Amino acid sequence: MRRSDVSDRGAINSPSLPIPLAEFPSAVEAVRAAVLFQTRTQELTIGDVEDRRIAFRVGINIGDVIVEAHDIFGDGVNIAARLESIAEPGGVLRAPNLQVISPTF
Repeated sequence: MRRSDVSDRGAINSPSLPIPLAEFPSAVEAVRAAVLFQTRTQELTIGDVEDRRIAFRVGINIGDVIVEAHDIFGDGVNIAARLESIAEPGGVLRAPNLQVISPTF
């Protein structure tokens, strides 16, 4: 999967969290990237034995963040990280403050 498949904004690897983070200028872009990421991951691992497949969890939140050269943090990040931790493997979990039209999320 190419980085440009997910976002032209790029990922920010936060030393304060053990998970990769991506920041988007809009909720729509975040949801699209999350769905594409999960779809491509599933496509790339479909031939693997089920109990050996990689399955990521994604949490999406809208909130204030502080972006520094090599880190991103704040309540917005903390909530997204908590959502990620309780999402289903291979799933996307959004915060209630994020309204999307698709009934899947």
